[in-house]
Amino acid sequence: MPEGQGCGTGPSCTGELARALGITARTLQRYRREGLITPASETVSGRARWVEEDVREQIRKARQDYRPPQRDKDGAE
Repeated sequence: MPEGQGCGTGPSCTGELARALGITARTLQRYRREGLITPASETVSGRARWVEEDVREQIRKARQDYRPPQRDKDGAE
């Protein structure tokens, strides 16, 4: 998509959302693959469409629920 051209009206495309969140599109795609976030919808070609506030809430919840791996006294997981 050329610079300055949006992805239409309604929910944002991945690139637009990534810019709004200050992260890369690849990071959003990884979060989606890992099940941390889900798009509001998908186009018939499988491209995700996002609602920024929904994704912000999903990321906030994922961070809140995250528990780092427990390590033993030697530092092993």
